[in-house]
Amino acid sequence: MSQTHTKLTPVGLRFMLAFVMLVIVGAAVTGFIYSYRQLDTYAIEVSHKKADDTASSNSLQVLQTTKTELAANQQAISRAQSITATGELPQFVAIQDVKAYAARNDLALQSIDFVTSASQTPTATSSTTTTTPTQAVPTGAQSVDLSISFVGEVNYKDYLQFLSDIEHNIPKMQVDGIKLSKGSSVGTVNAGPLIIHTYIN
Repeated sequence: MSQTHTKLTPVGLRFMLAFVMLVIVGAAVTGFIYSYRQLDTYAIEVSHKKADDTASSNSLQVLQTTKTELAANQQAISRAQSITATGELPQFVAIQDVKAYAARNDLALQSIDFVTSASQTPTATSSTTTTTPTQAVPTGAQSVDLSISFVGEVNYKDYLQFLSDIEHNIPKMQVDGIKLSKGSSVGTVNAGPLIIHTYIN
């Protein structure tokens, strides 16, 4: 029984070597692509972790800053809570006080308006004008100015008592720019617009 031996020719050997090289190169390329993808995935995870850490750090800084600001403005917060609880602003409380003093002294008010410092200078007229010396604003207080107008002539004594009530009000009020002229009957005067400085904390 004879055996048949297959002999490798030089051409066949070259094909075999080329095939082996192709397999090796393919495996190398596949390994490179796999490694590159793994590195890319790792880089993305590291980037996300760094972003999360940065966001957490920023959030902590924001919280710390907010806490510091809240502590620094605790007084303002207390005032806001007080206003919310009572439903009244200090400016409007001052207006209510003025109305109450006017009613107590039988004085009819025509209007009460908020005014700016630029509009507080009385216009020169032939009537008697008295300006109360302006006092410094109390420490920690804010000045809010009101312009008061009366209806018709007023009783002089009632007007003086009204001014006294204003000056003794708590919180502090100060009268400025009193304008008076003689009325048509005894004991009455024409009272021009009156400026009242109110000081609120």
